[in-house]
Amino acid sequence: MKTSIINKFFAMAALCLVSSTVSFAGNPPLPAEQLPAKAQAFVQDNFERNSIVAVESTTDTYMCVLNDGTIIDFNKNGSWSNVDCNKNSIPLNFVPRSLLQYVYGNFPYCTINKVNRGSQGYAVRLQTEEGKACTVNVRFLSDLE
Repeated sequence: MKTSIINKFFAMAALCLVSSTVSFAGNPPLPAEQLPAKAQAFVQDNFERNSIVAVESTTDTYMCVLNDGTIIDFNKNGSWSNVDCNKNSIPLNFVPRSLLQYVYGNFPYCTINKVNRGSQGYAVRLQTEEGKACTVNVRFLSDLE
């Protein structure tokens, strides 16, 4: 029950953030069906228990908000660039194995709740069992698309 209320709070907060961003940017929100097929498949494969509540598009990116407050950024061809699950653990099946081995080899008592993929590698936000967060930058260029 408490988790459900917290998830609803994060979803509403994310929706408010998207709404204010959309109204500020002047871009109308898009239906989820207008995400590239690759982005839609990513959400369905990795967040099957969630639904898309908002989508915003700029000239070269899409921002997708899920009902649990997760925010996913995609480039125009539908490849993910950022996944932020707030304080929840991200699904691990899309994270490169070498990155997981590094993170869990060096930070075994942490969970990953945000991953950012850029041209220079990855940045991950970790959360300890005590709720403290830190960011780790890792360069694995061979795993980048």
